[in-house]
Amino acid sequence: MWIDPLTVRVSVHDGIVTLAGQLERKSLIPMVVHLTQTVPSVVEVVSQLTYALDDDRLERRRQRMWLP
Repeated sequence: MWIDPLTVRVSVHDGIVTLAGQLERKSLIPMVVHLTQTVPSVVEVVSQLTYALDDDRLERRRQRMWLP
């Protein structure tokens, strides 16, 4: 995902993975959580991830620009 490994702190206890840290964009969070869920022996992922840029809002603005 081209993320600096020091950006996300990962802890694991009994198959429960907790992710903490700040990603560059909001849209990366569901991707990181999903990829973590695919790791064998992971039973749950707890996301404490935050983001610097809400790119969902940017995309909605771009869509509105094309509306009549």
